[in-house]
Amino acid sequence: MANHVFNEVNFHGPDSDLMVAAHFFEQMEACEPKTEEGQWPHFFIEMPKHFFAYIEAAHLPGMLRVEYQTDWYPNPEDLVIIASHFGLDFESSYVEHGNGYYGACRFRYDDGRFLHTWLQESDLMQIGYDDQKREYLYNELRFKFQGNCYNHVLKEKLDALEQHLGLSRGR
Repeated sequence: MANHVFNEVNFHGPDSDLMVAAHFFEQMEACEPKTEEGQWPHFFIEMPKHFFAYIEAAHLPGMLRVEYQTDWYPNPEDLVIIASHFGLDFESSYVEHGNGYYGACRFRYDDGRFLHTWLQESDLMQIGYDDQKREYLYNELRFKFQGNCYNHVLKEKLDALEQHLGLSRGR
């Protein structure tokens, strides 16, 4: 059995476009076969390397949150195709514990900017653990959960990459 990558993506954009994208993901979710083979968007020119499985979509005010799984590897490039199709921005993170994949990406539709980073061994070495308080430590910050700590480090890395490239986060 393949190792599953757990993916979370938050799409942002005009509410009308978010509603169309939400309907799209709801259709994929409803069509997911019992064989657990996953789904892929009908508008993809080539079949993706990693299917979307166990899809859950929630349209929230100003945002579409989608959680899904892929086998072995994340699929951020597929998210760029989907976001471009619907004219949306996104921020995404993924984790695959077995092989230690922890990553995050950002895409801005208006200029096509795609940033992708992941935790490397040097990042993990900067994270400590307080056995007595049962907290993860990073740069004077404390986190109750490892995932929250990793997400914070990934966000810092994306922000630093954006700053290094001279890009702003505003639309």
